[in-house]
Amino acid sequence: MKKILIPLLVLLMGQTGSVKADDTDLTAIDNVIYCAPLEALAGTTTATLSFCMNNTVPIRGFQFDLYLPEGITAATNSKGRILCALSQGRLEEDDEHSLTVAGQDDGSLRFLCGSLYDETFTGNEGEVATLEVNISADMAEGDYPLLLRNIKLTETDITQSYVTDEVQTTLTILTSVGIGGVTVQQEDTSVFSLSGQRLTAPRKGVNIIGWKKVVVK
Repeated sequence: MKKILIPLLVLLMGQTGSVKADDTDLTAIDNVIYCAPLEALAGTTTATLSFCMNNTVPIRGFQFDLYLPEGITAATNSKGRILCALSQGRLEEDDEHSLTVAGQDDGSLRFLCGSLYDETFTGNEGEVATLEVNISADMAEGDYPLLLRNIKLTETDITQSYVTDEVQTTLTILTSVGIGGVTVQQEDTSVFSLSGQRLTAPRKGVNIIGWKKVVVK
């Protein structure tokens, strides 16, 4: 089974894809949604959380509850609506899936997504939704949990579903520091698969090399 990490995180953050000690082992779960690990600066007006789905069967809809660390809040528009959206990369062009997000009594955000026309998500892994969040300037530097609970993925036959109690990934908060000098950074030639697995050498097909997609024939 492939190790599920996010190539986009590798491209943007230059991370090695190492799993934090408290993070859930996603390789042990076949059908699940999780929040991609993220680095962000304290006091950032908005940052984007990416929710990704790993599935071995076609999935029609999903739900989960998101628990944000103290100091992180969902961003809203001028009408007070939470800034969330489905990602088009795993939906057909004329797809009619809908997504709603609402606050719960325990402080969590419940995400509900479904289709009235038996449509399913395409592919087997990758981003399905995003959420814009505000990060308080008072947050201390360190690692914070991004916790999803009550995760449920449903097939076209709604009696067929996959439930995961809890999945945790990591939000790393950085604080701004002064620039004491400028150093020249060597070119990054790290190699990753599209699923985010670090490789010792490029493989046939699409690889992520030095933050760029490279096709090896």
